[in-house]
Amino acid sequence: MRCAAAAALTNYRAAPTVANVSPSPDTSLRHRDGLAAGHQRRARGGLRATRFMAAAPFAVKRIETRRRAQRDTLWPDATDVVFQTVGGGWCRMPRTIPMIASLIDRLIPRENAGRLYLALWAYEYGDGFVEVPDPAQVALEAGYMTNRAERTFTERIATLRSLGFIRTAAVGMRDNRFVLLLDPHAVLAGLRKQRPEAVPDRWWSAFVSRCATVGIQLP
Repeated sequence: MRCAAAAALTNYRAAPTVANVSPSPDTSLRHRDGLAAGHQRRARGGLRATRFMAAAPFAVKRIETRRRAQRDTLWPDATDVVFQTVGGGWCRMPRTIPMIASLIDRLIPRENAGRLYLALWAYEYGDGFVEVPDPAQVALEAGYMTNRAERTFTERIATLRSLGFIRTAAVGMRDNRFVLLLDPHAVLAGLRKQRPEAVPDRWWSAFVSRCATVGIQLP
């Protein structure tokens, strides 16, 4: 019994989350044992969390290996004919962006601002910041192939800004030199709450399901 009490007291004093203060003489052994057991449970919980975090990359690797094997079974020459990301020239964006772009086109049908929204994400580097090199060029990439491409760019940018999907900053004579892409999921959640008629129930249900599938938590 004395050995158990000494071990519990040692664990109690060594615990990193408890100040190293000697217990009062009237502290019961049961109380000390309970504290020691609590520290041990927290330590085991932290160890499990660490192991889970360490195992996560291996789980992703297994998924990639399985997908690659299935792809190569269907198309043995896939490695030679698909785009390779190792050489650069690719972008990162939420997997929900195509769906969101389609809703933007639905919100204001005659403008097709969803095309430009999708093009802007191709200029983003993971921080939401977009530097617009040439408005006419970006408009062309978005499919606005007319002589008034730059004006169309300006109008569509204004549409995206009014819907709350972006912010813009001017530099010199350029009104939309820089663009900040806001979290579209938060924007849509707010739009759904303020104007539920603007977001069809059927689309919203599919959107929520898609977010859950790819691991995006809606606010």
